[in-house]
Amino acid sequence: MRIIFCFMMFAITIQGMALDNIKIREDLELLDIKGKTYLYSDKTDTMTVVQIAAMPDALWKKKPLTGYSEHSEWVMVQFENESEIAFDKVLYLNNPISHILDFYFVENGVLQEELVATGLARSAKSKLYNDPCFPVRLHLPAKGVVKVLIRIFDPLSSMNAPLFLMGFDTATRLKDKNLSFSFLWIGILVLSLMLALFMYVSIRQDIFLYYIMFGISTGMIGTANLGILFLFIDSDPYQIVTNYYQVGAVIMINFMPRFLNSIVPISEISRRAWHGMKAMGYLAICIAVLYSMPYFKFSFFFTNLFINTMVSLTALLFLYLLITLCIASVKKMDRALTLFVVYLIYLTLAFSNVILPLFGVADKGLDGFNLVLMGSVFETIAFMILMAQVTLSVYRERENLYKQVQSNQEIMMEAIVKGQEDERNRFAKDLHDGFGQMISSLMLNIKGLETTQSTNIEKRSGIFRQSTSILNDMYVELKNICFNLMPQTLLAAGVGEALKEFANRINESGEIIVEVSLFDMEERLTEIQEISIYRISQEWINNIIKYSNASKIELQITKDEDEITLLIEDNGTGFDKSALESGKGNGWKNIHSRANLIKGEVELDTTVGIKGNTFILNAPAKLDVGVKNDLVLTN
Repeated sequence: MRIIFCFMMFAITIQGMALDNIKIREDLELLDIKGKTYLYSDKTDTMTVVQIAAMPDALWKKKPLTGYSEHSEWVMVQFENESEIAFDKVLYLNNPISHILDFYFVENGVLQEELVATGLARSAKSKLYNDPCFPVRLHLPAKGVVKVLIRIFDPLSSMNAPLFLMGFDTATRLKDKNLSFSFLWIGILVLSLMLALFMYVSIRQDIFLYYIMFGISTGMIGTANLGILFLFIDSDPYQIVTNYYQVGAVIMINFMPRFLNSIVPISEISRRAWHGMKAMGYLAICIAVLYSMPYFKFSFFFTNLFINTMVSLTALLFLYLLITLCIASVKKMDRALTLFVVYLIYLTLAFSNVILPLFGVADKGLDGFNLVLMGSVFETIAFMILMAQVTLSVYRERENLYKQVQSNQEIMMEAIVKGQEDERNRFAKDLHDGFGQMISSLMLNIKGLETTQSTNIEKRSGIFRQSTSILNDMYVELKNICFNLMPQTLLAAGVGEALKEFANRINESGEIIVEVSLFDMEERLTEIQEISIYRISQEWINNIIKYSNASKIELQITKDEDEITLLIEDNGTGFDKSALESGKGNGWKNIHSRANLIKGEVELDTTVGIKGNTFILNAPAKLDVGVKNDLVLTN
């Protein structure tokens, strides 16, 4: 094998291809080495740096490093010092997430023994200074040539090697800028998450929960992919950070659409697209679970499949959201245009400075790191403003709802009190006009007995018969008054039997027929439900008798597991529903007040001049209220 390799080296050496040297002077402050690097892929993963350093120039290909590889990739660049004195520069590799990253230096043909090992698989203390990427010191001897060999191995990430050579002043400014932007981004992100958590605990709106998950995923992806996490950890030999990044991607795919939908209801634009976005999130979870299994995780094929699928899902999701927000902006939906502009700016910065450079489609400059962070800061601040608007609108809605509820309660209490007064007046009138007159007649009869002689048996017998008749009438009147106040059948047998008794009393008049039908009403309702349904039925049927000229009324009560339905139909003349709602009478208000007590909703179907009216009350079958029935019992 070695003989074949040596023969290949000799044959290629004869061809005599020389590598270009990059000429360097001491006053150089910044040089982008784009397009000046050479690449060699070690398919065997067994070649040593000595073999790589002695390899003929013809084996090196002049091209940048991009894409995925399961092998060790070697990047080489040669510098030539034109000065008479030796000096040092900073070689800056703008790649934050390489798993194994080894720097070797060959000065004037001699391999230096010192190894700069800065990859995540080993301690990164050999970095020249603490930075998200990889700065190393490069010594350039006077009138000498230095060959830089960089071994990169990272089968779980897309590899790239954007190199820059710079002076120490430039490197210091770059470090200070990177650290400033990093901590600014972390501070604003943490602040936004704390505010979102506080707001979620305060008002329990899903938008804040979705933002918390979205913000966490942004933090996980940003700290891993941009290298900020490595400002705080020294090494990552087991590639936990890569898995950390992938978990962040799965969370973002699932919660970013939900968060944006909470700001602008994009699900209303296209239900199919919305379901497609949610399906992407579920698919991402399934792929991540599958990839967590050792058989798939340590397979380069499945690793590439997983990464490419996740990147494709993320890109497709971004495209879906961008198109949907564009449509929402055209439709002039609230906050849609603002969100579209914010999202477009952030995605442009992220794609141009992170995604595209990973695949070698675009160049990654030194400012790409900070541009992405500034885009994220801009996005976070914009989201905080949008969430503040949503919060303000929620507070306004709740305030208006509170005022409406308060107003309804006042109207309801007014109607109940007015109903009580009307009932007391009616009760007093019944006692005075009916019962009172009967008592007066009975008292006259008793006085008549006192003045009639005991020998006048026939006259005294007439007075007794007349008194007995009055007592019977008093008994009937008393029963009617008690029935109107609270039917004993309602308390003893339930609302169904009480309504049947009420219908029988009306039917005795012969002027109108009332039919009562009960379905699945074997079990009793709660007391407040039965009284409310009875009073509502009584009120509405009395209205029908007074105003609609109906000859027939059908009343049905149906109960299932979740709902009670009261249906009252008559063949009377239709009327203007708005006149009923705006009228000064208390009957309709009393009906709504009692419906509110059992959390019911009232519907009325009637048309002016057309025969037939339908009244419907829907209320929950199970009612758990701690309301006393005092106000109900009086009416």
